[in-house]
Amino acid sequence: MYLMSVCVLAIALSVLVIAMTWAGASGLLPANGFVGIRTPAILRSERAWQAAHRAALPVIAPACTLVIIAAGASIIAAPARRLTAVGLALLGTIAVIGLTSLIPAQKAAHSVNRAPDDTPTSL
Repeated sequence: MYLMSVCVLAIALSVLVIAMTWAGASGLLPANGFVGIRTPAILRSERAWQAAHRAALPVIAPACTLVIIAAGASIIAAPARRLTAVGLALLGTIAVIGLTSLIPAQKAAHSVNRAPDDTPTSL
């Protein structure tokens, strides 16, 4: 029962991560200090926040989808094999989502922060 709870939690968190990254990329989730990819460069501006989440989404969505598939498969699999599937799902979550999505997000935020602001100023 414990392993099934872990699998259900992994599925729920993966869906939540995809939804929040999409919301940050689309502008529905404004920059904040609680939810989303948060580094000093990303939090510097709303444009950097959206650019970072747009850049991270192509990495996060497939990685979380793989976690959902692995966790779902471990619910169906024989009990002796569940631990391996859960371990692989968690390892994939940490390695792929945590590290790889940060690279394009940081690059996008830095490029936005270096670019001149194209908002018109009033006279």
